[in-house]
Amino acid sequence: RELRLFLGNAGTAMRPLAAVLAAGRGRYVLEGVPRMHERPIGDLVEGLRALGAQIRYLGRSGFPPLEIAAAGLGGGHAAISGATSSQFLSALLLAAPLAAGEVQVSITDRLVSWPYVKMTIALMARFGVQVQTLAGEPPRFRVAAGQRYRSPGRASVEGDASSGRIVQGIAFDVVGRRTGYWLFQDHPGDLYSSATFLSSRFVPASEIRHLYRADRVGQV
Repeated sequence: RELRLFLGNAGTAMRPLAAVLAAGRGRYVLEGVPRMHERPIGDLVEGLRALGAQIRYLGRSGFPPLEIAAAGLGGGHAAISGATSSQFLSALLLAAPLAAGEVQVSITDRLVSWPYVKMTIALMARFGVQVQTLAGEPPRFRVAAGQRYRSPGRASVEGDASSGRIVQGIAFDVVGRRTGYWLFQDHPGDLYSSATFLSSRFVPASEIRHLYRADRVGQV
């Protein structure tokens, strides 16, 4: 089977889909708009190759478009960087139950966007697959062989809080020369810390010292 998929500029489609297709059977080409072909995917490809995937770059090395000659994933150990995007790790974890054997993934440096990885692990658990987080810094992850996804019967899809927060969490008010921001308090029980806003307060721009820390996504 051969299939060519045009994914526009959707990185959240390109990365997990590449991993899942590599675990299947067939020949696939994943491509997108020119901007998509500038977005890195090399760490994910190297991780999939370590698990047995056959993937070829059709353009610049480390970037889409990709050609995947899928013949299944055997399993094993993949060591990837977590500094570029947590989507690479999430993609490997999502595809892991489709492999023939156990899959372990280790991060070679640091892991950004840890809350998104927690969401991935929680979602996999809802569909019957357990991901073991092994001790260490940065963490390592293990998906035992023999697990299969099972429907929970009913599942709700959360809203895109990270996009909504751009509008809601950094809304500004300009009255004459007065500028400020609404700051929202995160709910500690949320899988992703920006998903729920419990309270807010208006802070004049003159009092703003620090809005975001790059290493703690979702915190204000």
